[in-house]
Amino acid sequence: MGCGSLGKDDPARILFTCSGCCAEGTAADKIGRLLRKAGYARCGGSCLAGVSAGYPKFLNAAKAASAVVAIDGCGMRCASVTLKKAQIASTAYVLTERGFTPGQA
Repeated sequence: MGCGSLGKDDPARILFTCSGCCAEGTAADKIGRLLRKAGYARCGGSCLAGVSAGYPKFLNAAKAASAVVAIDGCGMRCASVTLKKAQIASTAYVLTERGFTPGQA
């Protein structure tokens, strides 16, 4: 499956990633793109910048998702914190806490 819903009656899982300029952010972004391409999550309807800006379209899409996943590159957890501030529950993964080291991207 590509972008869009994961099931006919199931609001799609949405994946938000860090896209920082360091190697960790680059890796988080690449992983997110690969997971979306593989059909793990949808790649439209919401974006982290739109959530941060408080745009209703993006907030509503995230809140309606069947699941929200955040992949952060480092311990700053920018994606996870942005979602938390918007009162959007997510499952978070931090690459540096999972053994990633700069230079692996």
